[in-house]
Amino acid sequence: EARHWKIPDEYKMLPSDVQQMLGNYALLCIQFPEMYGGVELSTSDEQAMQLVTGVTNTDVNPKMLVVMALQCQQNDPDAVPGLFGPVMQAICAKIGPGKRDMHDMASSSVGTLLGILKMDKEAKGPLTHMLAQQAMFFPPPSAGASTKTGLGFMLQTESILGFLLSPSPVDQHRLNQDKSRSSKQLHFTGIARKQRQAIFGSQNSLRHVMKNIIEE
Repeated sequence: EARHWKIPDEYKMLPSDVQQMLGNYALLCIQFPEMYGGVELSTSDEQAMQLVTGVTNTDVNPKMLVVMALQCQQNDPDAVPGLFGPVMQAICAKIGPGKRDMHDMASSSVGTLLGILKMDKEAKGPLTHMLAQQAMFFPPPSAGASTKTGLGFMLQTESILGFLLSPSPVDQHRLNQDKSRSSKQLHFTGIARKQRQAIFGSQNSLRHVMKNIIEE
């Protein structure tokens, strides 16, 4: 019967093989588009921009990106930084400083980055290293930065993973950057004049947001 039919072992590897083949061809299309009837991209910057566009438009999914990066690392390791560095920079820019708060956690972009890093780690690819090379991963203190706040606060507010360093999940203690979007401003301004039902509504709204953050 159909329910007892099993996929032969030799077929189980086909999806992985096909995916690898597609990744190889995709990398060739980026580096040598003239081979497939495209316009030659004369510089690595043009090639990187083509790849950034593909990732941004989700034409290149995380798995495909990891396969392409791994193939590039094996065939032409010197090309990896110039080709995949801008891609990681573009992904990080979507969740960098000022991009996430209690009202917009940029969950889709965070999920994309985490998925890439997980698959890259399993494949022993170069993308995790590319992330660590980004300026916003461990940014240097800005010229006008106050020495009173210390390194920890600077990393919390300016680094790509700074939200993990925050002592509070509520607005990441960065209310000075955008007070109009703070939870205090949105939910509790004029609280003395609010009805009890409105206050309960604000509390429930924040609980719902916090629950989503924890589940994320």
